[in-house]
Amino acid sequence: MFQILNEKGEVKIELEPELSPDVLKELYTLMVTTRVADTKALKLQRQGRMGTFAQSLGHEACQVGSAYAVEAKDWTVPYFRDLGTYVTLGFPLKYWYLYWMGNEEGMHIPEQFNLFTIAVPVGSQLPQAVGLGLAATLKKDRIAVLSMFSDGATSEGDFHEAMNFAGVFRTPNVFLCYNNQYALHAQVKTNSSQDDCTESLCLRL
Repeated sequence: MFQILNEKGEVKIELEPELSPDVLKELYTLMVTTRVADTKALKLQRQGRMGTFAQSLGHEACQVGSAYAVEAKDWTVPYFRDLGTYVTLGFPLKYWYLYWMGNEEGMHIPEQFNLFTIAVPVGSQLPQAVGLGLAATLKKDRIAVLSMFSDGATSEGDFHEAMNFAGVFRTPNVFLCYNNQYALHAQVKTNSSQDDCTESLCLRL
């Protein structure tokens, strides 16, 4: 496993990325903003002021780091726990809250964002992302299409179809798996033949 920071909080200095103090501060601010917004959403849900929503707790660094690398011309296809992605891309939080409150205005994506709406069914955003990637290929647009999912999605047919289609047509898709070891209702080992198969599969891709 590649780690810069281990579970004891020890940093391998030689592996640290070359980021300026200003960039590090900005990334940290985005992560804190994500955590605060997520905590507020949970409180609203417990008070009955917002419907069911999927927490992003613990995913902040993955989401902020990956979304920070996205260029303005690229497209992002998030999944239902991607609050940090929305925050990093500058998507207005009011729309995110409205969505989980059941207001259809919540997923009105302003034109300046190359961003898909939240996909709640597990893995259903992946074929859409590949379709977007194929369109970019046909148009000869030099862009990347970043799509996120968790390990639970790797058990879905959508995941396998998307991987196969992207490989056959060589689409400009980037697939990012948050291997959080818990596929909504069951641990990875109950969904896969090997405990580490999800991680190794995503690394090979």
